[in-house]
Amino acid sequence: MSSSDTSSEQILLPRLCHRRVLHSSEDESSLENERVDSNTTGDQEWLDPRGNQPNIRAFRGKCGVDIHNISLQNCLNVKDFYALLVTEEMLQQRSDQTNIYAVQKQSISTSRRIDKWVPTNKQEIKRLFGLIMWMELVKYPTINLYWSRDPQYYHPFPHNVISRNRFEILLRMLHFCNNETADVTNRLYKIQPIIDELNQNFKKYYHPTELICIDESMIPFRGRIIFRQYMKQKRHKYGIKIFKLCCDLGYTYNFSVYSGKTFDKVNTTPTNIVMNLCEEIFHKGHTLCTDN
Repeated sequence: MSSSDTSSEQILLPRLCHRRVLHSSEDESSLENERVDSNTTGDQEWLDPRGNQPNIRAFRGKCGVDIHNISLQNCLNVKDFYALLVTEEMLQQRSDQTNIYAVQKQSISTSRRIDKWVPTNKQEIKRLFGLIMWMELVKYPTINLYWSRDPQYYHPFPHNVISRNRFEILLRMLHFCNNETADVTNRLYKIQPIIDELNQNFKKYYHPTELICIDESMIPFRGRIIFRQYMKQKRHKYGIKIFKLCCDLGYTYNFSVYSGKTFDKVNTTPTNIVMNLCEEIFHKGHTLCTDN
């Protein structure tokens, strides 16, 4: 090796972790500057923290399902628990609002499909929601392929649930509130009722575990709304941002939809997001994990 190579060579020394220890037989002042290798064995004690230290509370909240809830005690399977989160009353309201919007639509425009509209009911809305969730698990390139008779795509489930034409007209008419009486100053007014109802039911039957997490999720969206966010995925270019408070078992305890910097007074800063989502579990000793 040449002298030039030797002079430019950098020698990296291992970094040793140290900690201050206090033995019962020694005075604290005599150990103030002492450092002991972290690999040292023997009886050691950590020094008591000094200064303005945070008051760490031990977890004393309830966690898991509410075993005292009568409705939960009557749950026999997953379908019964789902019915507690998406109730019959919610389905009936969605059915009523969909029928109201269909009448409003017929009064201002006509088409062959709109003129053939038949009022829906909560059972049909339930089948619609179930089929949409199934489609998220069994993904086809386009919606019409779910009803295809081609052996490559054919599946009996969509055919048994609802016809393709009825599915498409229900998606077009599906509504969660009355456009004529809603507060249009809220950018989320079309879906705000179901957001509030779901959050209320999420908190009613389950208590978050000690370890909780807040993070954001993106829901792919191809419509035209001003607060949609750009996504890096190739299949979907834009999406809607959602902030969720989740437990370590994957349960969503609370969530909020981001509606843009101008109108969203809650989800404007990381602090506001955390404080808003955790508002109902303060002072119970939860351990919260977040990113930046």
